[in-house]
Amino acid sequence: MLTVNKEELLTKVQELVDALSKADLSADAHVFVQSVFQIEAVSEFLIYVSRLPVFDKAFSHALSHDLDLLALGKKLK
Repeated sequence: MLTVNKEELLTKVQELVDALSKADLSADAHVFVQSVFQIEAVSEFLIYVSRLPVFDKAFSHALSHDLDLLALGKKLK
């Protein structure tokens, strides 16, 4: 299991947001899901988060500036 590195985590989140903002996600639900999971930044982020100890205090501290993002990170885990 990885240790939480705040800068790396925030970089991964920003890469994810940037990639999703550039994608054309206006299709129907089936095509939308396929499109999202074909984005490399999405799969890298999900793999990265799956390896983090999300209930560790360092994870909570890294995302404490955005409680919605913290909740989403824990739900993704």
